[in-house]
Formats: sequence, structure tokens, C-alpha cells
Amino acid sequence: MTIRRLKTYTGSQGYVYQYYFVGRRPAPEADEYIFDVTSDRKVTYAVSVFLPHQVVAAWAESHGRSLSDSEQYAGVKMRLFHGFDELDRRLLRTIIEKYDGGPVGLNTLAAALAEEQDALEEVYEPFLIQIGFLDRTPRGRVATRLAYEHLGIEMPRKLSLF
Repeated sequence: MTIRRLKTYTGSQGYVYQYYFVGRRPAPEADEYIFDVTSDRKVTYAVSVFLPHQVVAAWAESHGRSLSDSEQYAGVKMRLFHGFDELDRRLLRTIIEKYDGGPVGLNTLAAALAEEQDALEEVYEPFLIQIGFLDRTPRGRVATRLAYEHLGIEMPRKLSLF
């Protein structure tokens, strides 16, 4: 019987993701590390992080020793964590820069980010909404003033006819 320990990562903005390491799959050019990730314990997603052999070899050459398995795993986990925060920023930037802050529909947003609709709706959006960076309206997703401030982008003034 295999026991998997669920671990928690709190992102730079306070989002909480839970993950566990499923396994490592060797490949000719890069080893694949597979994690199951969830933000709500209801829906989990398999996430693969690749560690190219040439990167490990370059590190070994410059440091005079090879990386241990645990050091490689630590590097992969750091990339996994960076990926969580990176997608949150990409989602907000896409809404702000491509769609003038919104509203933008879920289908359009998923296509623009090349992400699954379910992943956006169930993993990323809840936390962005919870911390006030994103609003979900009947017409679509809208970036809030807090999102603009967080990304250091000036929020455009809304033109009024009156």
C-alpha cells in the first residue's frame, strides 16, 4: 500500500494549492515529474514538470558534482510553485491587455491562455475572486482595480456619456 502525503503551497498572493507527488518518468531528453494538484480538494489535475537532462548536466559541469535525486526534486517543486503564480499573472494580464480589462467570456479566455476551461473556473478563478482581483459577471470575467494595482498597470478611466 502506498501512502501519499498531501502538501500545501501558499502562493505569493495567498492562494493555497494542495499537491502530492505521483512519480517520476524518465525520458530521453528530460525526466517528467508528475504531481496531482487541487485548490478545493474536489477536482485534481495532473501537472507535469520536465527537468531537461542538459540542464542537470550543465549544473553538474559548473559546480563540479551532479545533483542528487532530492536536489532535482526540489528544483522541480520550485518550478511547480512558480508555475502557480505565473498562470495567475498571465490570466490577469490577458484580461487587462487583450480584452481591455473585460468582460471576457470563459471560452475566449481559456482559448487565449491555452488552458482548460475547468482548470480556469475551478482552480485559478476562485482565489482571484476571493482576494478581489477578478469579478465574474453575467457578461464575463472582469479585472478589478486591485488587479491593475497588483500588476502595476494604470487603470483606464471609463468614458461616460453624461
